[in-house]
Amino acid sequence: MTITTDFECGGGKRLTQLAAGHWRVEAVGDGSGYDKYFCVQVTSEADEAPQVLRLELHPDSELAEPGAAFFESHFPSNIWCCGADWRGWRPLRNTWEDSVVFHPHHIELRAPIAPGTQLHVATNPPLRYSDLVSWAEGIRQKHGDRVSVGAIGRSVDGRDIPVVRLPKAGARKLLVLAGQHPSEHCGNWACEGIVEYALSSISDARDITGSFDVAVIPMVNPDGNVRGLSGANAEGINLFSDFTDAAEGNAPKATENRLLWSWIASEFPPDVILHFHGYMGWRVFSHPPYDGVYFLRDAETLYATPDRLAAYRTIQDRLIFETPAYTSTWSAGQLAEESLEHQLALRFGTLSAFYEINSGSVGAFDQFRRGPQVLSAVVRALLRDVPRAAL
Repeated sequence: MTITTDFECGGGKRLTQLAAGHWRVEAVGDGSGYDKYFCVQVTSEADEAPQVLRLELHPDSELAEPGAAFFESHFPSNIWCCGADWRGWRPLRNTWEDSVVFHPHHIELRAPIAPGTQLHVATNPPLRYSDLVSWAEGIRQKHGDRVSVGAIGRSVDGRDIPVVRLPKAGARKLLVLAGQHPSEHCGNWACEGIVEYALSSISDARDITGSFDVAVIPMVNPDGNVRGLSGANAEGINLFSDFTDAAEGNAPKATENRLLWSWIASEFPPDVILHFHGYMGWRVFSHPPYDGVYFLRDAETLYATPDRLAAYRTIQDRLIFETPAYTSTWSAGQLAEESLEHQLALRFGTLSAFYEINSGSVGAFDQFRRGPQVLSAVVRALLRDVPRAAL
């Protein structure tokens, strides 16, 4: 039996063998201060006897107490596994009931390893960059008359940052974005779901493509994804908090954010943005599925007209009452000036919906479906509740 973190989307530090079949690994802490992700690959040769993997997961020791506190706040949570099929993620406890034990400061995992098999174990169901690129190409080949697939530019490591367009000339612009924090793969899955839903035969989906010029950027931070980082890009920057004063011409520090802001300003100033992030665990939440939302802290000063502010409030109401979010403390998170949403509202009057999926509670397919669920609530607000003049 061999174990490694050295593969696409693999994550973990200081992987150490403690005894036969017994390993210790630390979660990935990075320049963002995030410390929550790991993904290991376990391989057994065909001639090996059946074995049991024992794996201890600890917080990143380099981040000391702040990192440990961040790590521990995300658990208990489901731990996920798959074989060679990276779209077949399931809770590890589905494989072996007593597979996960949460200790005060670390997690102990156990899993049976059959001869000639491969097992991946991760804190949440990852969607690899290479699989996303293949998916986008498949969408282009199948729906090339309705979809274009391009890139907003290249990341620090030289990877294309994909954008899927469902164009409609003269329509209001709707931007869907995910993947600022690379370990929050739930947003990547949600974006795939949105594109496939928009191309489906459902009449409500035709309301979207018939009313909006849609652009979907499923993974704005591909390097972080490939490297298996928790919250940063290849430059060690947290893309979420990198937009202070962008509306006034102050370029973001991160390469990907500069590309994103330039592309938005020159090609796609959005009327509406739907932005996905993610969380794990349920320690501070009240009931499943533990999703959450963030609202603009200074909405009253960001929107120039009462109608525009009322439109934003309507989106808030739809998110509260028609999505699984808002299940923790009956209060939303705050989007301040360092966020993309704040700067877009300031520069373009963009209406925002910011949604956190709890990837510890729902698997990849439910994350895929969460995208259309949330988008549909936003679209209903815009098409049924808000006068067109307000947009």
